[in-house]
Amino acid sequence: MCLLSTQVFKRMVKLRILILDGVCLSGSFKYLSNELRLFRLHNCNLSRIQSNFHCEKLVELALERSIIEEFQCNMQHFRCLRILKLDYCEQLKKTPNFTGAHTLQKVSFKWCSNLVKVHPSIGSLEKLVELDFQHCKKLKVLPSSICMLKSLEVLRLYECEKLAELPIDLGKLEQLRDLLASGTAISCIPFSLGCLRNLKTLELQQYGVGFFPPSVANLCSFEVIENLTSLVSLDLSGISCYLQILPFSLCHL
Repeated sequence: MCLLSTQVFKRMVKLRILILDGVCLSGSFKYLSNELRLFRLHNCNLSRIQSNFHCEKLVELALERSIIEEFQCNMQHFRCLRILKLDYCEQLKKTPNFTGAHTLQKVSFKWCSNLVKVHPSIGSLEKLVELDFQHCKKLKVLPSSICMLKSLEVLRLYECEKLAELPIDLGKLEQLRDLLASGTAISCIPFSLGCLRNLKTLELQQYGVGFFPPSVANLCSFEVIENLTSLVSLDLSGISCYLQILPFSLCHL
């Protein structure tokens, strides 16, 4: 892995795009240009992002496949940030504090296999459209504040195998279009799901143990499903061993 001091960027005051792969950065991030719009740092031997990293014009920050353990930056210093990607950061145990990141539209933690805590400030991301936690195998709980994401359209929870439940107020996600939760341990669907009028794709597949135990085999009597007037795709594969009959009222979808 190539060792590179951040001081080499000290005089690049107009630098707008910085893409590094397989580079070990040393030194302070204060030397990076304040004009940066895109910063991609992949496969980097970097355990933490320093709190003195300020890029007020940055639009996309991608730190994929790094050994980052903690994201300490003050998100208020990224006033233009729209995309944050921390995919495949297998040492990351908790998300950043999102306070002040009002412009974020897409946040991704794919394959963060040790992620266990989502900061409740995630509910303050009023412009967030897409949220991705797929293959976060140790994630057990989603904070209830997620239900405050009024602009959220896509929620990916594929293979979050220890995630046992969805927030009870999930129906407050007025713009949610795709709820993709196959491969989880979710055993019951919140009744508020029926309020998701814009939901088009619902995936709830079995993983390992039975996805729906017999006590909820009727899927809340399918009342919540009947209300999803925009539904286009419904995937319930894996629960057929519990399901004996589909209600006639589903024909109204």
